[in-house]
Amino acid sequence: VDMTFNQQLLKVLLDFDWPYPSYPAHISRPLPWFEIVTYLPGFSPEKRQDWIALHRRFRTQLEETLPSTRLLIFEVREGWPPLLDFLEVDPQLASSLARSSFPHTNQIAHMRMARAVLDMIAITLPLWLVLSAWLIPKLVVKLCCCCIRWTPRFNVARWIWRWKHAKAKTR
Repeated sequence: VDMTFNQQLLKVLLDFDWPYPSYPAHISRPLPWFEIVTYLPGFSPEKRQDWIALHRRFRTQLEETLPSTRLLIFEVREGWPPLLDFLEVDPQLASSLARSSFPHTNQIAHMRMARAVLDMIAITLPLWLVLSAWLIPKLVVKLCCCCIRWTPRFNVARWIWRWKHAKAKTR
């Protein structure tokens, strides 16, 4: 990913230096096919306070520049009411939405579970490949034999073969 444009943009607009690391700096690789991202590239733990300061400075600039009718500082914990008021949603629709719960699908437990499942799939990938290479030919043979056994043409051919051999035995 080429991040030079983002680096230049942050430097020119906000005077913020962002050294984007090379590939191996933020990734550990316990197995040749399995990578663990220790932190997002360019967002190292040492730079955390710098990013927080940049965010606060940018937010302050927005608050000073834009009128309050065009800028909403939205806190997700507040739910629907501030968002619906700012967007000037129809009061009837707004009241029905305000009664429903605000969506919160990014629960950390769900994300950790999904990550654990994906990690297990990635770690056992060679095993899945070996099992597939061993099992698929066996299934194909079973299915083909089953299909051939029940086709009418094959049954007719077997009947003709038995009839010819029965004739040969009687001679």
